[in-house]
Amino acid sequence: MFAEKPRRSTERVQRCKLVDRDPRISQSIDKVAVKVFAADLLGKHWVTPTFWSGAPSPTAGPYRRLSPSGRD
Repeated sequence: MFAEKPRRSTERVQRCKLVDRDPRISQSIDKVAVKVFAADLLGKHWVTPTFWSGAPSPTAGPYRRLSPSGRD
């Protein structure tokens, strides 16, 4: 199994999720939580803003829907 001897980077990530129980991993996996952490550590000007996260659909905002063919 890949957990014993990971060869690829994806296998290493899976191994970390399954075997390593470091509480910092769950914070670093969450896109919003890691941006808050980085902003506190480095400053807000170093963090790329997140335009959308959460329940509302991005199609409900300032975005428009394309037709199935990809043309308006």
